[in-house]
Amino acid sequence: MLLFVSATAFAQQGGAPPLPSAILVPAETQIVFPAAADSNSPAYWRDGDLHVFNSLNHPYHSVGDDLASLRDPVGVIFTGGVRGPRWMESIIPDEDGTLWGYYHHEPGGLCGGVMKTAPEIGAARSHDGGYTWTDLGILLKAPDSSLECRTDNTYFVGGEGDFSAVLDRERRYVYFFFSSYAADTLTQGIGIARMSWADRAEPSGRVYKWLDRAWSSPGVGGRLTPLYGARVSWHRTDADALWGPSVHWNAYLDRFVMLMSRAIDASSQWTTEGIYISYAERLDDSLDWSDPQKLLQGGAWYPQVVGLRPGAGTDSQAGRVARFFMGGVSNYAIEFQRPSEAAAARRR
Repeated sequence: MLLFVSATAFAQQGGAPPLPSAILVPAETQIVFPAAADSNSPAYWRDGDLHVFNSLNHPYHSVGDDLASLRDPVGVIFTGGVRGPRWMESIIPDEDGTLWGYYHHEPGGLCGGVMKTAPEIGAARSHDGGYTWTDLGILLKAPDSSLECRTDNTYFVGGEGDFSAVLDRERRYVYFFFSSYAADTLTQGIGIARMSWADRAEPSGRVYKWLDRAWSSPGVGGRLTPLYGARVSWHRTDADALWGPSVHWNAYLDRFVMLMSRAIDASSQWTTEGIYISYAERLDDSLDWSDPQKLLQGGAWYPQVVGLRPGAGTDSQAGRVARFFMGGVSNYAIEFQRPSEAAAARRR
């Protein structure tokens, strides 16, 4: 049964197109990131080394020959920008060696000083491989009027965060897939936004959210139409919503893949009912995303894959087989099947 129906359901009446599938295979060895991982952990390759960033209130940068040999995490340095904790959730390397980073920030002082926050998403740039970053400002923020100060949520009174960012295949736009916790249930769930890649050096005011089938709503303060809406509000004890999207381009499937957690409460530890997966051949229209299907019963926060191809496999690029992580720990490989392979497996 489909629990979170996307707009694709209306386009697929009369026969849905065949979809890929994925299975989790227990790994022979466990891999644990070298620093605490309370978010998506971006990765990139340079000069034969794998660089990974793990965050819990602040990003730490580790380097190794591969996933199993990452070592010596070092806290990064930010110049300018916001105060308070940041989680570096996505990094896109440029052709000239510049790194463009996108972080989750949690401001304080909201709702009369209660110990809850409303996340927002900002940008930063690094010229030294990710050790120091210049803050470029906040790009995505929920409307100020969308806070729910009487929330039952343990952590948030609203906001937009817990995200990943990925370039399209033409390198024209960077797309943001994020979790929306605004007061209005109709705008909660998985939100999407985009920015022209040409604007990456001066991104403020140049990100637009998806609203009513158009990239028309301002990134800061604008409303949105969710890709996958919440079934029960994030501000109720029995919340039911997908969150924490991690998106990568899968070269074997020739399409994009999204992993998400499903939370079924908001007042304790956001109990994970399962991990869900969906697919899209393109990013410029939400109608292209398939309806989420369950990949794993239960699980933990922040599911993501990291590709295994030396020099190319990252959190945003993978192939037929990759490592599957939750909360910075990998006990599984993930194997993808093309639609024809998945159909043949079902017939056997």
